[in-house]
Amino acid sequence: MLKSIWKDPVWAAVISTGITAAIGAAGTYALNLWPTIGAWAAQAWSYMGRPSQVPNWVVWVLVLLGLPTIGGVAAIIWVAVRPTQEAETLRTYTQDHFLGLRWRWNYFPSGKLEDPLPFCPHCDYQLQPHQASAYAAIDRIGFHCDSCGTDLPTFDESFDSLQGKIRRFIQQKIRSGDWRASSAT
Repeated sequence: MLKSIWKDPVWAAVISTGITAAIGAAGTYALNLWPTIGAWAAQAWSYMGRPSQVPNWVVWVLVLLGLPTIGGVAAIIWVAVRPTQEAETLRTYTQDHFLGLRWRWNYFPSGKLEDPLPFCPHCDYQLQPHQASAYAAIDRIGFHCDSCGTDLPTFDESFDSLQGKIRRFIQQKIRSGDWRASSAT
């Protein structure tokens, strides 16, 4: 039963917060910090009750008005730092078929695509490009699967240029939303 509750993100957060609070309470008890924490709280309370040049009610009003501001700033930071559900789901789109080959890639933590790598569409073996032109000055690469022996397409461009084209295909599918259908298969 605990496994099913733990998979739910809300209950996982509640349970992990409870565990962290229990460890913190046990640690403060073991280190005998509760009297110190109590003394600090008592000093803060007495400080807020002391007379000053500014009436205490003004200080309390300023504190109460400052809390929503602090909460608003914290919410803005939370939204900016926390990835959206769409971005998390998008990171599952890591393979697709382009130009007769299966391509796989990952994402850097910044969200940028790593270099896509080609795989055989028949046996899923990672492919290495080879020079398919008889002339060294002409960029023409081909792919041959060493596992199943299939000759795969050739391209009149360098491997770097082909990877750039695949990156643009991936970005096009992301912009159009067609990646959802590709990642479901």
